[in-house]
Amino acid sequence: MKSKAPLVDFNILAAFIFYPILALSNARVCLDFELTDQNIEAAFTMTWDAIRF
Repeated sequence: MKSKAPLVDFNILAAFIFYPILALSNARVCLDFELTDQNIEAAFTMTWDAIRF
């Protein structure tokens, strides 16, 4: 039996996907964070992991 993923409002997904990236890219919030490919990939991976749980 396959389990169905619950339908989630887009605004909830946006809160987990877009706002963390925006916060990381804001130099006033994260003073010593560098937007490298590795850091961006880590942020997206952690975001999707959080959504999956």
